[in-house]
Amino acid sequence: MTLLNWRTSLRSGNKSTALDIFLCHMIQKGIKGRILELFLKKPTYGYSLREIERLTGHGLPSVRRYVQELVKERLVKGVKMKRFFLYHANRRPGSLS
Repeated sequence: MTLLNWRTSLRSGNKSTALDIFLCHMIQKGIKGRILELFLKKPTYGYSLREIERLTGHGLPSVRRYVQELVKERLVKGVKMKRFFLYHANRRPGSLS
């Protein structure tokens, strides 16, 4: 749901879920929101840091920092594959695994 659609649905009386509101706030925040949006569009797909860098158009240090923040918030999980990590959405954010 885009920000414009979200505002339109609120004006028309449709009730938004907490997730819709959370996502709209995240999308407005720039780099971190764009990275989170990638993970939410394809939650089972594993992204490397370089791939996220290419898809978002932001530098590797910024991508690395924001992905690590998402990992600490348990929204994203990282799995080591040979020489690098693949990151995907954590579909059970309350769990430690």
